Amino acid sequence: MMKRMIWAVVGVLLAILIVFIANPYLIKLIKCDLPEIDNYKCSPYKTIPKPDLTFALEKSPLAASVNISDSIIKQMQLYKTSAFIVIQDGKILYEKYFSISDTDKIKSFSVAKSILSLLIGIAIDRGFIPSVAQKIKPYFPDMDLSDSITIRDLLTMSSGLKWNENFDNPFSDVVKAFYTDNLKPLINKTKSVYPPGKQFSYKCINSILLGQILEKASGMSVTDFAYKYLWQPLGSESDALWSTDKNGIVKVFCCFYATPRDYARLGMLILNGGVINGNVIVSKDYLDQMISPALYLRDNTGDSVYYYGYHIWITRYRGLTIPYMQGMFGQYVFIIPEKNAVVVRLGEKRSRQMVHHTPIDVEIYLNAAFDILN
Repeated sequence: MMKRMIWAVVGVLLAILIVFIANPYLIKLIKCDLPEIDNYKCSPYKTIPKPDLTFALEKSPLAASVNISDSIIKQMQLYKTSAFIVIQDGKILYEKYFSISDTDKIKSFSVAKSILSLLIGIAIDRGFIPSVAQKIKPYFPDMDLSDSITIRDLLTMSSGLKWNENFDNPFSDVVKAFYTDNLKPLINKTKSVYPPGKQFSYKCINSILLGQILEKASGMSVTDFAYKYLWQPLGSESDALWSTDKNGIVKVFCCFYATPRDYARLGMLILNGGVINGNVIVSKDYLDQMISPALYLRDNTGDSVYYYGYHIWITRYRGLTIPYMQGMFGQYVFIIPEKNAVVVRLGEKRSRQMVHHTPIDVEIYLNAAFDILN
């Protein structure tokens, strides 16, 4: 009996060892625990330096008289809000930090996808990529991809690629991508399983391929391209970081770190039609497409995709259409053209309950912002 028990234990330990050998990213998953907003040191990363010339975001003269009610503050704290900023007419109207400082670099999770979309727009404007109608197969001639997939299909999450996006499954593709030190095998095994341009299916592989296309088309790394064409002309006040695997492939789908005010600058860029401080960074034409819903697509419920554009979300609030960047734990950058405003909320928790494809906690931050803006 004792020998059987010993062999059973040995068998279990061997099985565990085999699992870890076959899936080395699991070691980092255990080491780094669950994703957090400031754990950039868990992975290699590249720095996007702040430019020599930065421009500070000024305080609005009305800022001293603006407050948020205690009840709304408590609601924000229930979702572990870290920072909340409201900018109107290019000036800070309200700014509050809960558990971080204004200089802390915070992971944006999937806000990074919207940043990537801006970079794709810049690449199109500058002629590195012909258009969103460009077929992606020429960039990946050795992969099993449909000849008809376009950059637009990647941007709108309608590529029809095989990919497991379940973050609750430690063996899913998205968890592997998040923790792996080698993205290449995940990229190379990607293949088409459904016709593109038909059905919306949110998958990080779309972003990963866009990052690869950007590098192949421009001849620059994602981070070098971002510095030259976005971060430097944006006048950002701090360095940004972008996580990579051990080979330097940038994890464009998740792992961009910046200060709260620099996230606000990204929102202001969209709000201002691609112009910041007199610099045209990305064309208004691309931005108009970016924040327009992909109504021609259907999701898995049969609904028209009225809530997603080019790697950016769209919601309705008080009769207004509001595009917004969204990250896993409630990283939000809202663009509100009718109020000439941008709202940034960073934090560590987001509701999983949705109303019309929008997390219900979004209403807390928009209520607070509109109380201030009104």
